[in-house]
Amino acid sequence: MDECKLVVLGFGAVGQGVVKAVHKKKEFIKEKTGVALKIVAVADSSSSAICAEGLAEEELLKSKAIAGKVGAYPDCGSDLTGADLLDAVDYDVLIEATPTNIQTAEPAKSLTLKAFADGKDVVTS
Repeated sequence: MDECKLVVLGFGAVGQGVVKAVHKKKEFIKEKTGVALKIVAVADSSSSAICAEGLAEEELLKSKAIAGKVGAYPDCGSDLTGADLLDAVDYDVLIEATPTNIQTAEPAKSLTLKAFADGKDVVTS
């Protein structure tokens, strides 16, 4: 594998922290492993940004900070979220960071099970 396509669902403190870490460490990871990390989609509670060629981490953070939603990402904004986004994107790893109901485990439970059923890897918080 020379490329690992990431989807981040949930773009609060945890999701933004993951994107910051990817931005900070992606060159180091590529140098050490030969694998390029590429964020192809990010969703918050009301919108998303999707780009098969990869999203710029700094622009994701800027879009959320200025407009309050990742859907404001230039030319890549979408209203897809959750399972609909997972169906629309080619990805390798789901990073699941949505706020989760402690009694039902939703939406994390359904999203994680869907990703597993689709043969994807999952990282959750």
